[in-house]
Amino acid sequence: MAERSRSTKRINQAIEIGYWMAVTLPKDTAPLRCYVGQVQAVDEHGIRLTLVDWFAGRATGFDLFVPWSNIESALIATPDHSTEYFGQEAEKWQTAMMNDQKNTEN
Repeated sequence: MAERSRSTKRINQAIEIGYWMAVTLPKDTAPLRCYVGQVQAVDEHGIRLTLVDWFAGRATGFDLFVPWSNIESALIATPDHSTEYFGQEAEKWQTAMMNDQKNTEN
């Protein structure tokens, strides 16, 4: 497998301001199991995402705070990734997580 080249000289953190994320939460933590947005803040308590407005195709919604302890998994796009198709992949991820939640409820 080819090693991905880094576009920056510094070492990136796992999650940084400006990254795009589809964040999966534990069942019954919030109204949805998965949220998609752009990271606005990261601290020792968790992350704050500006949520995507799917009709506008941009992060223009309200912000959501997610404590570290409530992040089960995440799809992440960094500056090292092409963000051109992130919205499509994040929408698939969110749909899969929402379908998973419905299947476990039945």
